[in-house]
Amino acid sequence: MIEIKKLVKEINGKPFLKVNHFIFENKIYQLQGENASGKSLLANILAGVDHRISGQVIHNPSKHRILFLSHEGIGFPFLSIEENIRLAAKLIKSELSDDYSELFSNPDHLQVPYSESSLGTKQKVGLALLYAEVPYSLVIIDESFISVDKRAKQLIENRLLIMKESCIILISHENFSSYFQEQINILNINDFKEDIIV
Repeated sequence: MIEIKKLVKEINGKPFLKVNHFIFENKIYQLQGENASGKSLLANILAGVDHRISGQVIHNPSKHRILFLSHEGIGFPFLSIEENIRLAAKLIKSELSDDYSELFSNPDHLQVPYSESSLGTKQKVGLALLYAEVPYSLVIIDESFISVDKRAKQLIENRLLIMKESCIILISHENFSSYFQEQINILNINDFKEDIIV
């Protein structure tokens, strides 16, 4: 759970995001809005990347684990996809369930150097971290589905639905399956711009 209290984020001396009180529960949210409207900015604030705010962002539990994935893949170009996944798992200090390998319809893709892989395969390095055995308190997926194949998207949807201990925020223009769409809570970035005249 994440609680926002009296949050104000200014850009060029003017309020850009403003919300008196909001609670993100351990549910799945899709944050919608126009390009450059502040969705990624809010994600950075919730993840603790951007501290230049007034107000509070309170994580419960206070000792929290965050997975923040952007549209760019994560990985070292000289390592294979599988080596990058193993390294990422070490960095987050968690084993991954073997189910992550199902994201790759062709097992040979795991052995391809990161530098030679498609964007969709590169994005799967980060998405494989959804299979960590130690749960996250917050998962933010910011346009990380852009180039992922339909089969892998379905597997990721299924994985997200069983992550009941996590607050999950999706920033995406993607169309999800109808079943998954029924399970998520839609928010608009304008809900985080109280009393701001645009």
